[in-house]
Amino acid sequence: IDIDNFKRLNDSYGHKVGDDVLRAVAGVLGHAAGHLGAVGRYGGEEFVVLLRGLSVDDTRDTAQELVERVRTIDAVALGSGGTVTCSLGGVWCDDVTVGSAEELIAAADELMYKAKRGGKDRSCFASLLEAPIGSRAGAGTRPERPAPSAAGTGDMSIGEFYALASQLNAEEPEKFIGIRKEERKKIVLPCEVHYFTGTGTEMRGEQGATRNISTGGISVLLARPMVRGEAVEVMLDKGTSKLFIAGLASFCRHIRGHVHEVGVQFVTQSVAPIISEDIPHALREHDWVAQALTAKCEGKLEQSVLHS
Repeated sequence: IDIDNFKRLNDSYGHKVGDDVLRAVAGVLGHAAGHLGAVGRYGGEEFVVLLRGLSVDDTRDTAQELVERVRTIDAVALGSGGTVTCSLGGVWCDDVTVGSAEELIAAADELMYKAKRGGKDRSCFASLLEAPIGSRAGAGTRPERPAPSAAGTGDMSIGEFYALASQLNAEEPEKFIGIRKEERKKIVLPCEVHYFTGTGTEMRGEQGATRNISTGGISVLLARPMVRGEAVEVMLDKGTSKLFIAGLASFCRHIRGHVHEVGVQFVTQSVAPIISEDIPHALREHDWVAQALTAKCEGKLEQSVLHS
């Protein structure tokens, strides 16, 4: 759930009014969710509501009710003009449909952006049991999860990831030249990122593009968010050779649509797969991989999606 036009509200009426609006929205969502779930602030002006035990129809109705309740907030009493509204993306699934919490969040995130594009002050909803989100009319654009050898990722091809990475490198000024201990080099290459799914020891591969690299880390563009502390293996495709980099996700930043930029802190690198080819061996040989997987299974990793 994203509060509509929140930056404009902050700029026009000040941060105190903005904080009061955040508190009011949190109160409305918490009261509406009641004993059925939990409400949390996801970052900035975004919130997440987790519900359980509801049918598909009840969940859809609750999503729309949340939008309508936010609209009833007395903005004038808070010192703001106009009306407080929000855009909501809602998904319903059972215990086995989605491999990880990150996939569930990503699916809801895409539907939220569809609500934004549709005019804001509305909800967009989908059941993940029916079909991939991107294949249903009016249900958003959730990307398919390709096999590692697939030519593209969801609605974006490798060429489009490459073009977006190049565009970001050209547009974003370098603010930290001479300050960082390890300067970044803007480098754009196709890549393949492997990560553990759910709470098991299976890994999934997704294609994307690198954006920059330093001696201590790398950032990649992917069609999914990641959680800080996840074990990650990145394969850089240089055309004539491949380099495998293994490490831990250090940050996740939303770029646009379903594209996220993920930073990976290096732990080790090789010309051969480090984790994905032989996972049992990797868990025995690399303590940091086993520790990261244990933390993921126990829900101890930190969600850190930044918005831009």
